[in-house]
Amino acid sequence: KQNKNKEAIEIYNKLKNDTINTNAVYQLLAVEYLNQKDSVNYLKTLKEGSEKIKDEQWFIGNIINYYISIKKMDEASKYLDGLIAKSPSTASYYTAKGDIENRLKNLSTAKEAYKKAIELDPASDAAYYGLGSLIYNEGYVLDEASQNIKDNTIYKKERDKATETFKQALPYLKKEFEWKSTDQDYKQALRQLYYRLQMMTEYEQLNNM
Repeated sequence: KQNKNKEAIEIYNKLKNDTINTNAVYQLLAVEYLNQKDSVNYLKTLKEGSEKIKDEQWFIGNIINYYISIKKMDEASKYLDGLIAKSPSTASYYTAKGDIENRLKNLSTAKEAYKKAIELDPASDAAYYGLGSLIYNEGYVLDEASQNIKDNTIYKKERDKATETFKQALPYLKKEFEWKSTDQDYKQALRQLYYRLQMMTEYEQLNNM
């Protein structure tokens, strides 16, 4: 089996400049390196692929997952900054930037990255979901914190803040669900938001879908 892996790697490396199947070749090559536990060439291949096929999220997603797995998210952020500097109009780079900054708890930076991705590609479903989820989580934190407030006036003020934040998340999660209405994760996210906003008619409609 190991010999077959090596043979496959040799073949894919020869085919890397194939202008018809470049995307598939780089993905297959990366997988072979991963199977060989060759992390250096795995990451190198992912990076080459992401720069050659800019609109392919597969490479970026796996680069991010790799950095997360070795607990080097700061490096992932720096790498994405480099990609954005080279290609500032590639929406998927900003979506990935939003994802990593969200994980790093740099929420304002993450929001701006998601918004830029949507500006560049209004059909960027991953950016809509990323931004909607981030804002929803902000609302959730505010809502949970308000439960410990004894003063009714302050409690109401904080609950109102949470509600307004949930409302800001609504258009993004609704749009995402319009695109992927069969995805149970997106359905659950929107259902939770409807419940938080006490939009019970919409909540029940979604339950019955």
